[in-house]
Amino acid sequence: MGKWMLKLLPIVLIFFFGVVLGMQKANDGMREMQGYSSTTLHEPVKWEVEEDEVSATFMGNQVGSYDITEKKEQLAEMEAFNAFSSMGQTLANWVEAATKSTIDFIGSFF
Repeated sequence: MGKWMLKLLPIVLIFFFGVVLGMQKANDGMREMQGYSSTTLHEPVKWEVEEDEVSATFMGNQVGSYDITEKKEQLAEMEAFNAFSSMGQTLANWVEAATKSTIDFIGSFF
């Protein structure tokens, strides 16, 4: 099951980005067919950088960092468990302990 998921995830991501790029290309083609600039056709994905702030628009809806901040606060309130974070912390502790014991072992000869 795990191998299947590892194969499926990249394929799904490739198709997702292909669809987004296809939507952008279709939008550009529709604008070229129109022959003039119009505000009725929105870009599927649009990035705007103003000074130190970056804003994004996806399908005409504004997406900002405030959404991410709110979601982080909600997760902190729920005290959600992150399996990958705990696995990474456990691995880091093991590596640290192994490195310390190796250094102590080598240092005992001197």
